[in-house]
Amino acid sequence: MDADTDTVVHSDTLRWTIHKLGEGPYTGHENRLEGEATGEQAGCAFHWTYTRDTPQGDGKSFKLNFDDWFYAIDDRACIVRGSAGRAGIPFATAHVTYRKL
Repeated sequence: MDADTDTVVHSDTLRWTIHKLGEGPYTGHENRLEGEATGEQAGCAFHWTYTRDTPQGDGKSFKLNFDDWFYAIDDRACIVRGSAGRAGIPFATAHVTYRKL
């Protein structure tokens, strides 16, 4: 618990092994995946989907479906729109920008 806010502080690290299958398709593996991740790259966009047993701050875990879109802005920046859900129904969406330093 964070003493200042009474919220559970939790982090989760994903270590991917990703394989390019040809012109566009990819597959990926990670320790907590159900099956494998699948991806497709076209132009500056990359679509990545997978189901993962996701640990929670209280020690429990949930199988969540992830649907992530990565958009390269240039060779130093990327915007990601990711969603997580269960039973095909998304309940959380995040928009993140990554920049190489």
